[in-house]
Amino acid sequence: MRLSSSCRRRRVSASRAPSGENATLAGAYTQLQTYKAQIPALFHTNAVLVTSDGLSARIGSLTADQERFMPWRTTDGAAVAPKGQPELAVLIEGVFERRRLLDLVRDFTVFGETGAGLVKIIAGYHQFHAVKRAVASTLRALALNAGGAATEPEGFHEEPTKYGLPDVKGHEAGDKRIGVIWHTQGSGKSLLMAFYAGQLVRHPGMENPTIVVVSLKGSASVDWSHRESARVRMRRDVKRILRKHGYPPDLQDAAVQTVLRQAETLSAS
Repeated sequence: MRLSSSCRRRRVSASRAPSGENATLAGAYTQLQTYKAQIPALFHTNAVLVTSDGLSARIGSLTADQERFMPWRTTDGAAVAPKGQPELAVLIEGVFERRRLLDLVRDFTVFGETGAGLVKIIAGYHQFHAVKRAVASTLRALALNAGGAATEPEGFHEEPTKYGLPDVKGHEAGDKRIGVIWHTQGSGKSLLMAFYAGQLVRHPGMENPTIVVVSLKGSASVDWSHRESARVRMRRDVKRILRKHGYPPDLQDAAVQTVLRQAETLSAS
């Protein structure tokens, strides 16, 4: 057990000796459940749980079931460790480096209600590093880091040029073009956006921004075959949201037009 003196959070890990009969991730998970039942005080200030058989390793929350214990496949976000190589060292360095652990506890842990009650959710490595890179790109796009020292943003370093797309490094500060995060189904897009929005709201340079979320899922997409009526309805709804949250009146028209352009682009993709 390791206690962080600054935030007084515990991380508890269950590791099995490789030669043991129950030296499996499932056995380590079962051991944690036994500890939770027999020594509940150990988990009163728990931050994360880790299971390992000495080679493979998984990280999860206090309420996660076994399938929600996931690998952490990078240390600093610069590269993803290949599948098949030992995972424990990567997880330990990637999660328990002091600054990253405190960030994970403070900025990348949320709670949600489910049919089974309250659950605790921690970000995966892809969400953690993608958000950090998105925040850095946001500050560049809004020219909020002008005059500061240029630094390489944290996060995954796979560049768009690999796919024949423009590199954000070539974009000028203040161009209002933040970028796109590519997701796959089931990757936790909604949570990633929640983590990203939380970072922006708390960033002092953003001065408590208004964030508009546009959701265009298959079951609730805009019927662009009736383009003008769809635009009128969306314009009305966006303006109502902006007024509700005190968005400056002189900037509302430009914001509405931006949302409309993005919605049409997303719908066509």
